[in-house]
Amino acid sequence: INAQNDEGDNEVTIVETGKNGNSYSQSTLKAHLVEGTSYTFPNWDKNGHALIITALDIDLGANQAVDIAVARVSITLEGANPCGVDSSSFTFKNDNGFEQDCAWLTKNADNSANRIAKYCEYGSVKWACQATCDSCAGTCADSSTFAFTLDNDKTKNCAYLLQSSDDAIDLKRTEKYCNRGAETAPTAGFEVGAACPESCGFCPV
Repeated sequence: INAQNDEGDNEVTIVETGKNGNSYSQSTLKAHLVEGTSYTFPNWDKNGHALIITALDIDLGANQAVDIAVARVSITLEGANPCGVDSSSFTFKNDNGFEQDCAWLTKNADNSANRIAKYCEYGSVKWACQATCDSCAGTCADSSTFAFTLDNDKTKNCAYLLQSSDDAIDLKRTEKYCNRGAETAPTAGFEVGAACPESCGFCPV
């Protein structure tokens, strides 16, 4: 809660820092919220989901003895998949180039074991179909040793996917290398998604 300011007194102030707050940098005032209002960060952390911050209530008399006000806020990552639950909206391309969902993995009893063994190795499938792939207990994080080859034959690690200062460039990189369909050499793209799930935006929240 801000007080004794030119702007945003007795409101929830949302500030975005540079460099993730890890060192000195310029901060930007994004919003100041009154009770019941929200602010949305689109494509939060470049994972394709919107982060919504809502000021649920503001108590200006929470501690009058020391002049402290208290705000209760909610922070929601839109579209995030709860741990241990298959996403109902997720689809991926199988080796034949057809769009499939999590249910397809176990739709055919004779093929389910092979499908799970194969497709649950793909980062996008593993973390979107957590119940089917039994991946909830695992740790979703980028590999510190993995490296992959770009189309120009340069070798990069997971950090490359999000290291540009331009969000549009990072989005192009993740779309190109994290989610290649079966019509392009599957292992090239799916290996990146499996080894760099955090940078690719596949990790559950």
